[in-house]
Amino acid sequence: MTLYSVAKEGIALNGLIQQRAALFQAMGIKPMDSFHLALAEANDVDVFLTTDDRLLKKANLLGLQIKTANPVAWLMEVMKDEH
Repeated sequence: MTLYSVAKEGIALNGLIQQRAALFQAMGIKPMDSFHLALAEANDVDVFLTTDDRLLKKANLLGLQIKTANPVAWLMEVMKDEH
């Protein structure tokens, strides 16, 4: 069984996402990371989680419409809010 076979949803790549990813790449974000961010932003995710500190720093400078965070920091924030 592959990871793709258990996916419940697929996201189509379109011209707007490709343009946004190209903009992110021009701002110094690696190609695959730029596509991940562009896809997440285009699909209005609640939060984009990554352990890549360099990506987090760059993503926070982009003025994204989505929140980006380290998974541990995000979980601590969520747990704090629940208490």
